[in-house]
Amino acid sequence: MKPRKVKLNCPFFRIVSDGSISNVSVGEGRLIPSLVIDTGNHFEINELIKLHKDTLPGDSITTWGLPDTFFKPKNVFLSLNFIKPMKIDFAIEFSLVNHCATIDGIIHANAFYLQVGKKGDKVSEQKNDSIMIEVSSTDFREKWEQLFFYTVKEKFCKKLNLSKKEEFEMTTKIINKMRDAWKLRR
Repeated sequence: MKPRKVKLNCPFFRIVSDGSISNVSVGEGRLIPSLVIDTGNHFEINELIKLHKDTLPGDSITTWGLPDTFFKPKNVFLSLNFIKPMKIDFAIEFSLVNHCATIDGIIHANAFYLQVGKKGDKVSEQKNDSIMIEVSSTDFREKWEQLFFYTVKEKFCKKLNLSKKEEFEMTTKIINKMRDAWKLRR
C-alpha cells in the first residue's frame, strides 16, 4: 500500500526538541523516541496528556503521510486521531534532514513519548507529563526505507565526492550504526 499524500484538515505542530527515553518497565527497556512539541494556544493537547495520567489508556489512530509534492519531500507528517479519553485530531511535522533518526526510531519502536513545551525546552529537562503513543508503520515502512536511505546519503555522503558504490556502502554503514542505538536495552 502506498503512503498517503497529506492534505491536513487539522492543526499540525513542529518539534522543538527530540530525544529518547529508556525505562525497564516499558518496551523491555529499549530506547523509545520522545518529542516535545510547541502547541501554542492549543491547550486541548495539554488537557489530553493530563487526562491520560488519570484514566485508562486511550484509543488513537496514527497515520504517516507525505506532503503532496512532485519533488522529493522535505517533511513527513504523523497524523494523530485520538478517540479516548477525548476526541482530538492533530499532526506532527518532521523535517527529514533534522529528524530522520527520530522517525526511524519511532518506526522501529512502534511508539513515542509526547510532551508539550516551548522552543528551547529539552526532553531531558521536561518536568511536564508525557504520554506514550503507539504508532503503526506497516503501510509506511517500505517508502520510509527509500526516504531514509536518500536522506542519509544526501546529508552525510554527497559532499565527499565518493563513487556510487562507496556512497552506497557508507550510507548503509551510517544507517546500521543509527539503528544499533535503537536496539540498546537497559
